[in-house]
Order: sequence, then structure tokens, then C-alpha cells
Amino acid sequence: MEPRLDVTAAVMDVARSEVRRGRTIRLRDTLAGAISISEQAICGVVRDAVREVPGVRARRCHIEVAAESVSAGPNGARTAWLDVNLRVVAAAGTLTPARINSLRHTLAETLLAHFGVTDGAINITVEDLYDE
Repeated sequence: MEPRLDVTAAVMDVARSEVRRGRTIRLRDTLAGAISISEQAICGVVRDAVREVPGVRARRCHIEVAAESVSAGPNGARTAWLDVNLRVVAAAGTLTPARINSLRHTLAETLLAHFGVTDGAINITVEDLYDE
């Protein structure tokens, strides 16, 4: 007997989260001060976005501030560029370049909508395949 997928996903989310909020990433410098967020919070939003793409499940997520991470906006605001390093598993027979591009597009839209981040890399590594 195997657990339902929603139960398994919930258990894995808890297992991935840390008791502490993790490393803080400085997203933006404004005239009023810096805006920072925990890496765990960004990864949580990334994992939620992955759930929107059928046949793909998030495993590990790591966020880095890109080396060339300065994007100056109006009023002197500076925005960090984020590199998302995501490891996923995919359903056998459904993995195509189009599916990975769809995931990359979904993640880019999500990062823009939630954090206002438009630049950086989204690196996706498929670690394994699973049977549906």
C-alpha cells in the first residue's frame, strides 16, 4: 500500500523546510533601506510553481545572488538577480524539452510576480524519472 500523492507531497514539504528560516537574501536596495527575504521562502514559492506543471516534482532548490547582480531602477533602487538551481523528478514518458521550457517560463513569471525579480538564471536538473 502506498500513500496518496497529496500526503506524500505534504510530508516532503515538511521534510524540506528547516526549523530556522535559513539564509537571508538581499533582494533590493531602496532609498528607504534594504529588502531581504529568506532563501527558504523563495524556495517555497518555487516549489508551489513547480506543482503547476504536470508530471514534474521539485526535489531540491537553492538560490544564489548572481555575480552580476545589480540592476539599477528609477530613484536609485537596486535589484538583485537571482540564480535558481532546481532539481526535479519527472514522470516517465512526459519529459520533453517543451515541458522543461514551460517550467522555466512558469518560474520566471512567478519570481517576477512575487518578488519583482526579472533577471538571473533558472537552472533545472532532472535527477530521476518516476512511474505515474
